[in-house]
Amino acid sequence: MAGIDQEERAFVLKEFNGLRNDVPEESFDAGDLSSAVNIEIDNAKRIRRRSGYGNPLITGANEWLWTDKDRVFCVRSGTTLVELKSGLTTFTTLRSDLTPGLRMVYTNPAPGFIYYSNGAQRGAIVRGTHRTWGLDKPIGTGTATALGGSLPAGTYRHLVTFVRLTGEESGAPVSSTFEVLAGQGIKLVDIPISLDPGVVAKKVYFSTPNGELLYWVGTIPPAQTDFLYLAQLPSESTCQTEHLGPPPAAFELTSYSGWIFAATDHAVRVSEPYQWDLWDPRKGFNTGTRPLLLAAVNDGVYLGTESYISYMAGKSPDKMEFEQITDYGVIPGTVSIGGAEQLGDEKGPAVIFATQKGICVGLDGGRIKNVTRGRFAYPNQQRGASVVRTIRGVPQFVVTLQGTEEPSSEAYSEQT
Repeated sequence: MAGIDQEERAFVLKEFNGLRNDVPEESFDAGDLSSAVNIEIDNAKRIRRRSGYGNPLITGANEWLWTDKDRVFCVRSGTTLVELKSGLTTFTTLRSDLTPGLRMVYTNPAPGFIYYSNGAQRGAIVRGTHRTWGLDKPIGTGTATALGGSLPAGTYRHLVTFVRLTGEESGAPVSSTFEVLAGQGIKLVDIPISLDPGVVAKKVYFSTPNGELLYWVGTIPPAQTDFLYLAQLPSESTCQTEHLGPPPAAFELTSYSGWIFAATDHAVRVSEPYQWDLWDPRKGFNTGTRPLLLAAVNDGVYLGTESYISYMAGKSPDKMEFEQITDYGVIPGTVSIGGAEQLGDEKGPAVIFATQKGICVGLDGGRIKNVTRGRFAYPNQQRGASVVRTIRGVPQFVVTLQGTEEPSSEAYSEQT
């Protein structure tokens, strides 16, 4: 809103609409700004000076900051994952073997469960304890030989799994078979050993003669490599992890309705429901190009690539329906999660991110709002980072972009 102050004979601006660069300055409306340095515009469209900045709490190269609102993590010096302690002035090192230069992503499917990956390494912080994410399944099932015993004649299937102290089991390879004659037993040798320090035992499974299901028949120490099965045991506890394995190293992660979704080079894979250490490589879907965004809301998951954004609606991965929302792609690294109520009358979560055609907000139901298109354009860059914050009661989305295209003071025109 603008007006003439009759006493001062001055042109007074009472409202400011923010930056604009989609038209030349001579076509601006009152309140449009061609530049804005160190100012903020509040909900009443008034200008106020932006607050200053403080001294760094922890010096050094710190990247990929993330929090679940209770704990804060980042990567230091490119190779070291740390948890920042209260006050953000000290930290605890979790691991120091990361591949430098890779962006770290995190997901928090339930309180106390945090999973992370950078496309090369992965890990978990479960109830405050750092550990591996998933157990590598045994390489092989052991070698069966015959000896004296009292097993019924028939063909027996067998395999082994690794076990954590908490009782969680690894995935298992495809079971092997062995023919037994009447009056014989089976000796397994060369049972694989896990290199994971969290493994405290191995479980051994055999089928009934000529059966398909595998039943638990014994538990051995993690370093033991042989096992005797001489007499048939009750068929009760079955193996639940055959064909399953650990998660893939992922470039994007999100949690939705009991599953974790992980983006690899050209696919999205999903965990077993509520069993986030177990993954079936047969489940998921190919995307044709690397997914650059995975973000869940209440009733679906947003999937973004360099050429499109789609919405996957449904309560389980096998029943999701895909709908392409835009014909332009996302800028990787720029997604943040906020509250839809910050936008006005909306409710639920809001996925906020930078795209090749403006800042977008994704809401429940696959509804996307491009909040800058038709007003402000920026150069299309290769990567970025963002944060959602509230300053003096005003919600803000702060994004920084990095790439080879140079910004310009001239108006940008979109190609249609």
